[in-house]
Amino acid sequence: MGIKKHIETNTYVILRKSFVDRDFNVNGNLIVGRKVYFWGDLDVSGTLELGKSSEIRGNLTANCAILGPSTYIKGNVQVENELKFLDGARIDGDVLCGGNALIRPGVTMDHIRAGGDVKLVGRVNIKRVKAGGKVLSMKS
Repeated sequence: MGIKKHIETNTYVILRKSFVDRDFNVNGNLIVGRKVYFWGDLDVSGTLELGKSSEIRGNLTANCAILGPSTYIKGNVQVENELKFLDGARIDGDVLCGGNALIRPGVTMDHIRAGGDVKLVGRVNIKRVKAGGKVLSMKS
């Protein structure tokens, strides 16, 4: 696994096409390159930016998260604040977001529960949406 750290911003960077074969905890922010595979749980105390076509085979917890296009999460997703799903992301577990959520076209999940607004853009595959604020649906 190739990993670098930017000390001033407390941000870790995992290089593309890496794999992590255990649970992974980050005390700070994490930027993940494309096609990175996590075989266990991922826990990020700061902001997570998950690269295109990356996979998490366990659960995801973070303060804020941007899940890139065509990402796959087998477990549950729990984010304290803002959560963004980019085009084609797929989540098999439960999704819980403490703040606002943005869901782009092609995203697939069973349900999402958010403390704030949920914004659905384009055609998404979600069976249930529960929001503490508004549910907004718009064309892409």
